[in-house]
Amino acid sequence: MNYESKPKIMKRVILTFILLATFIFSYAGNFDIYPNPAANEISINSTSQVKSIEIFNLLGSKVFSKEIQNFESVQNLNISKLKEGRYFVKIVFLNNTSEVTTLIKK
Repeated sequence: MNYESKPKIMKRVILTFILLATFIFSYAGNFDIYPNPAANEISINSTSQVKSIEIFNLLGSKVFSKEIQNFESVQNLNISKLKEGRYFVKIVFLNNTSEVTTLIKK
């Protein structure tokens, strides 16, 4: 299939599908997010040192990003500015591995 001849929206849909498929199957359980669903704040408890936290909407757009300077086993994040809905939370660890899980914002 020649993607160059397709409209740009088709490329975005394919890329979004690939991102979502990757996100769905990459959670191994090295961290917990609570409460979930959440309204204003979430806590992320990790057994491994966290390098960064990113939140993506269902279209694959990054809506939140935080670099972690001083790792603590629990990181609190204010999510009050996010709209209600489902999100993907990606945690990147110091060894450059990452895991993704879902978050429901109410």
